Amino acid sequence: MNPLEEIPPDETPPVEDVHMEDELLRIPAEEVPSEPIEDEDAIRKLLSELSNSVEDKPAEEAMDLVPSDTASENTLFIIPVQTTAEPTHSTVQEPSEMPTEEVPMEISDTTPIVIDIKDIPLPSGPPPKQSEESGIQLEERVLPSSWIHYDEHPLQKFYDPEFKSTGLGIANQMTLADANAFRNHTIEAARFRPQLEEIRKSADKADLAGIDTKPKEAGAIYILQEKDGSKFSATPLHVEIVGDDRPDLNFVFFDSFSDDLANPNLVPHPNNYFPGDAIYVTKLKNRAAAETEKILTTFDGVREPKCHNAFWKVKECYLIKRTIAEDVLTARMSREFNKGAMEQCISDGFNSIVLANKKIFHGTATTPKANRKVRADIFVPKLQPGRLLPGVLKHGRLAVLERTRRQAMDRPVQPFLFNWRNLSELENEQMNWDSLPFVKFEVQEQAFDTLAIASRIGLSGVLSMANKSKDLRYHTSVVKGVSQGQEKPIIAFQLSNISGPPRIEKWNRSTNFFVDDGNGKIEMSVDSATVVNHTLHITAIPVSSATLIVDRTRAMRSAKIVVFQEKEKNQHLINSFPTSLRQIPDDSNFKLLLRTTHGGEQLHFDEVPNGPIELKMGGINLTDPQRLYVHTVAHSTQPIIIGHSPPGVGKTSMVVVAAHVSARDYEVDGIHIATAMSNAAATALVEAFMKIEDRGQAVRVISHQNYQAINPDLRTPLDFPVLWIVEFRNYIFEVDATISRDAISDMTYAVIQHLKNAGKLEEGELKAWPLKTAFRKQHKPTMEIEDAFMRIFRPRVVFGTVASITESLNRGMLSFYAECVNTVQIDEASQVPTYALIALGVQCPTARFALIGDVKQLRPFADVDLPDDLRQFAVGDLLGAASSKVRPIDIELVRRCPYEITMLVSDLFYGGRLRAFKPPRARNDFARLLGFPSQYPIQVVDTGNFSRQKSSGKSLLNPEEAEVAMALIRRIARQKDVPKIGALSFYKAQTGHLAKEIGRLPAFVGTIDASQGQEYDVNIILTTRTSSFSSKAREAQKKEDGPESMEADFIEDFRRINVAITRTKELCILLIDVYSAVKSGVWRDVLNQIPGCACSKAADVLRWLEAEH
Repeated sequence: MNPLEEIPPDETPPVEDVHMEDELLRIPAEEVPSEPIEDEDAIRKLLSELSNSVEDKPAEEAMDLVPSDTASENTLFIIPVQTTAEPTHSTVQEPSEMPTEEVPMEISDTTPIVIDIKDIPLPSGPPPKQSEESGIQLEERVLPSSWIHYDEHPLQKFYDPEFKSTGLGIANQMTLADANAFRNHTIEAARFRPQLEEIRKSADKADLAGIDTKPKEAGAIYILQEKDGSKFSATPLHVEIVGDDRPDLNFVFFDSFSDDLANPNLVPHPNNYFPGDAIYVTKLKNRAAAETEKILTTFDGVREPKCHNAFWKVKECYLIKRTIAEDVLTARMSREFNKGAMEQCISDGFNSIVLANKKIFHGTATTPKANRKVRADIFVPKLQPGRLLPGVLKHGRLAVLERTRRQAMDRPVQPFLFNWRNLSELENEQMNWDSLPFVKFEVQEQAFDTLAIASRIGLSGVLSMANKSKDLRYHTSVVKGVSQGQEKPIIAFQLSNISGPPRIEKWNRSTNFFVDDGNGKIEMSVDSATVVNHTLHITAIPVSSATLIVDRTRAMRSAKIVVFQEKEKNQHLINSFPTSLRQIPDDSNFKLLLRTTHGGEQLHFDEVPNGPIELKMGGINLTDPQRLYVHTVAHSTQPIIIGHSPPGVGKTSMVVVAAHVSARDYEVDGIHIATAMSNAAATALVEAFMKIEDRGQAVRVISHQNYQAINPDLRTPLDFPVLWIVEFRNYIFEVDATISRDAISDMTYAVIQHLKNAGKLEEGELKAWPLKTAFRKQHKPTMEIEDAFMRIFRPRVVFGTVASITESLNRGMLSFYAECVNTVQIDEASQVPTYALIALGVQCPTARFALIGDVKQLRPFADVDLPDDLRQFAVGDLLGAASSKVRPIDIELVRRCPYEITMLVSDLFYGGRLRAFKPPRARNDFARLLGFPSQYPIQVVDTGNFSRQKSSGKSLLNPEEAEVAMALIRRIARQKDVPKIGALSFYKAQTGHLAKEIGRLPAFVGTIDASQGQEYDVNIILTTRTSSFSSKAREAQKKEDGPESMEADFIEDFRRINVAITRTKELCILLIDVYSAVKSGVWRDVLNQIPGCACSKAADVLRWLEAEH
């Protein structure tokens, strides 16, 4: 009984009702409290103090304190009690353990104390709450003033009140009303201090069920994040749960005291749940020991679980149904790469890195084999925190994201490996890639299986690397300015967060992302990114060149925008990649190529007559080796052909002539493909082909989306998105002029409808009434555009990138014509990875393959974090391997470069085998224009003691070096006939910095890797580095350089140096810190080839350029 409870005057209080902590309480009247007592602990404390103040007074004296005539209906009697028996325990017992037998007590004959309870202020508010489980009274607490019970969510004005979700999945069925009800529930849940919880035993390794329909109770979806001992932290899926006023809800904690109603008979065990698990939370509770004063009420530290003081715990929830991938081949990444509690893995069929707790691989009865490859079961999360609820208004999206930006999470949820087993003996042998498969296995079937499996998981690794550094947060910003670049408008904006700027390495130049200005998203590409005063400054251009996109971008000045990245949409590349090569005939040319490049037999080269070739191609004269190559492709049965083509030898012309002659002289229905890795190289092939006067039917395979995305300079008249319209119109006007009957064919009807739907045909253009009638109909065409085009146009030569051709053969325009492919020529073959060849080759295995490229130039790109064994098999060195097994046709006459540059690279990289088409010249007009003291075609501008490198993430930039490059470009651009200028850098950060400064000046700015296959009249090379170029020296100085330390051989790679120098047609200008460069052997050799008269100081160059200006 509460000691302040009123006792009616006509009743004698029972002894047990006034027994309180075995104390005799005698309260002097003057010590009655004057202010309300708000909680039970304070009442207990007060009574204890009052008792101590009078405990030595006799009962009679205590009664004298209160006049006898004060007794009334408001009188409180406090009876003195003495206990005759001592407690048997010193600790408080649980109710179920209390003795059932009453303890005998003696009642004193002391007169009770009398207090008028009207003089004692009582606690205000509702009656004390009792625990639902035990009925024990709970303590009410003071809550933060910022917590408000809303009838509707405070962000409701940004949402459609009539919205009704029709989406699949629980996440798409959530509403703003659910979020508001959940938030209100948490206020009530925090009002009373809960009881201490009993320890519950949970079972490890239990299979869990999950729900796939939304429960009736309102709730919120939370995503489990990190496990800290016995509990998980979890963050809400939808940003509206936290909004801009409830930072305390950004992290809750899930442990064995939580109830998973989807698994009602199991006490949750942390080992049964995974990072990324989604739970539908209906009730939260706060820890009994948690104080309301420690509730997080600001957004400082809102993204750090420790700042939340573990206040909120999940009381009731439902585990949402999981997606599990079973028995997946998985390669654990190197120990050097895995630092911390989690291990990173590459798994077959996944396009993102898979995480695993390191402990799972240790301390078990079996340990993973030495090659670190296992079979695994993987949890695949489908939901990422930071989503908006369905129903947000078009122009409300930006406002909501602006108000919730402070809670944004920057750690995406990744697939999680939770179980593994060792490979079988055969699998382990196949996955131990210590030698080439056709050397290791006598049975060819096993070798092909190894190659298919290794390439597939290697492709998964390549695609995972492409997604490893994505910034998946939503950022809000304002467009600070819009300027006009060479081809497209450039927008400038800034990004910052409460924790600092986004990591710059996630916003490198050429990183694609999206901008939403309230009118829909536009895909953009980073042009430059620099950190200034803890803010990331970005300039960007639209990916698409479509007029609508360009105009929208120009209108973005001062616009509020949402900025975000998305994972690369590359999963289809894995899905379409073969899981086996057994369906391909063993005697096919494609399998022969794979055997040849992976340890198989030497391939015999048949002699081919090398006679003249009838050709009209704008004065192009083929050399003897080039004619031999054309004859071998067009007039032999050689299954594999290798063409060694150093830079500038005219290989592009050679390839298109071979395709033209093959189509002209080969089977009537045969198709001849000429492909390359980049759009720029594919464009060069088409442009060279169009110089042939009597060329046959040809098309470039490119999707409409990619056509809109590439620079207009890379578009051609043979591109499918424009060619189909031309050919369809030609076809329909021919039919219109010759039709002689009422009925028209399905083909004609399809052509009319496709042209009409594209807005490329008007009814008034047609004369025959059957065509006019067909035009007026609205029926869906019975034939797709691609199918109709192939039947009408019947192309014999097909161009495109390797990716476009592969996709078209797999499920596009060429899918019904794969067996008609006679030859496949791959230009720039040194850059073609093995996985790309396999994906292409399985589509046309009977075709004859020709690989053209330069083994002395760059190999296929592979991320530095990709494990070496995956890089070896999935990426490889295709051209190099083929050249060692097939006698190549060497083309050695260099037409592009000046004589001196040809001789320099010939001596340094080609063993002196190259010959120069251009004679030595004493005069170089560009060197003279720029004021260099000599007119040598390579000029060295020494930036030592003039510039200094700066770190930018994992890259480097050098503003002073960029200033010299800008001065050179400006001077050249003043020419009446502006030459083609290239500014090539070893580092992306320097490329981005220069691109930001260059504006509309007519120069290509890019990395050296991106320039392969291009050529420039004036070629400016920016080396950027001012510390040692020597990898050994840099290794010794890693502690000093910190993030500046790059891959050891990056700037010393002779292939990259070769590519950089050989882009030159007239003049090469090398910006370099000579003192730092000569510490590297390869750079010392390069500089030793250049005469001293061709070396100038950067400061002198700037001075004479400025003086002339």
